[in-house]
Amino acid sequence: MTIQFNDETFRDDYSFFNSERAIKRFPFPFHEDSYMYSVNMEQHRGGPVDSIYEKRFDVDEHYVAEMRDRALVLADDPLRCQSLPHMTLAGWDLLELIMVTKSEDYPDLFKLHRDGNKWRWVNKPLGIDDNLFFWMKQLSRMVRWNISLGKHKVIFAFWISVMIICGWMQEW
Repeated sequence: MTIQFNDETFRDDYSFFNSERAIKRFPFPFHEDSYMYSVNMEQHRGGPVDSIYEKRFDVDEHYVAEMRDRALVLADDPLRCQSLPHMTLAGWDLLELIMVTKSEDYPDLFKLHRDGNKWRWVNKPLGIDDNLFFWMKQLSRMVRWNISLGKHKVIFAFWISVMIICGWMQEW
């Protein structure tokens, strides 16, 4: 794999650390003294090579540890990820965007094989190789069941990120 992932935690012994490379990639100092939250609606065209803006989703040395920590959070509090039924389509749309984007931007780490609604997702950093039916309502129940059992292996790796960011998992 092209990225060396840290073996770190964000709780208990708190062994999180940044490498020199990660520190150099951080976009600081900011170009202004003020910062305003906003919604950027323009298409991401990529940034300078080896910057956090180079790819559409930045996967860095903390990815594996972050996914592990998110699994622990959801195992402790599965209701943290919820959404209303009318957000189902948006959730699948986001899932497709992330899977396609990561497999295009990091072909050595992520693979997505699509045959109609039969998909195969490979996430090498987390050792996941799973098949799924895209747009299957029952999938949310399987994912919640796996998380509630405290398993670190979810149906696919970054699903936890999608659930945290969008909070769209809920029984229908």
